Amino acid sequence: MMNRQQVPDEHTHALEGQGISASRIAMNLNAVTYLYPKYLSKRPARGIREITLSLELGKIYGLLGANGSGKSTLLKVLAGELYPQQGQIYLFEQDCSYLPMWKRARRGLLYLNQKNSLAEQMTVKWNLDLAIKASKAWSLSQSSSTHPQSLSQTTEQMGIAHLLAQKVSTLSGGEKRRVELARVMLRQPQVVILDEPFAALDQQGIEATLAMIKALKDLGALVLLTDHQNKYIEMVAQQRFFLDEGKLSFI
Repeated sequence: MMNRQQVPDEHTHALEGQGISASRIAMNLNAVTYLYPKYLSKRPARGIREITLSLELGKIYGLLGANGSGKSTLLKVLAGELYPQQGQIYLFEQDCSYLPMWKRARRGLLYLNQKNSLAEQMTVKWNLDLAIKASKAWSLSQSSSTHPQSLSQTTEQMGIAHLLAQKVSTLSGGEKRRVELARVMLRQPQVVILDEPFAALDQQGIEATLAMIKALKDLGALVLLTDHQNKYIEMVAQQRFFLDEGKLSFI
């Protein structure tokens, strides 16, 4: 009987045969399926179907597909916003298929979706300080002494240093997105899942976000992102996947 707390042995052997070290695998999906309820339609139920995938630390992965292909569903299942109806998800060799989002975050996974999750009535600095405190639970550096410099560097990079004293509710949509992306960098996660990270950003913000994604990769994190503008994925992703009606193929 398989121990659900570890990656299946035969899967580990397959990875080693492909030249991938099992110790660098951050996430494994084993035949994961999530289908939304079907209501009076002859079309197949929407969602994802029997996806098997391994994602490695220190790499950037791009997820491509048309609207409705299942991209956001897959990211939600990985992050814990949705639970798989079939299959298993492993995070650092531990079965996390039914762990809530906050427990996955404690294990080093950060998910940025398309919705604003900032505390609107608090200042930008308050929101960023909260991210720094959260990073102490699981940080790539494990050193709090670097945080003041990191805060300064990150806010300059994202072009929000002049906004630190402002309440989030006073910011534009693009400025809020920059603050959210700054929080990602300050959290220093091991696994980063980004759903439409370039939405509402101007060119300066897009360039800063591309630099942030590369910086996370250089720190050894796994980054998985999707965006409706494929050109940005092509600029940073080392490996790309394509979803079509919930089924995954490799590019």
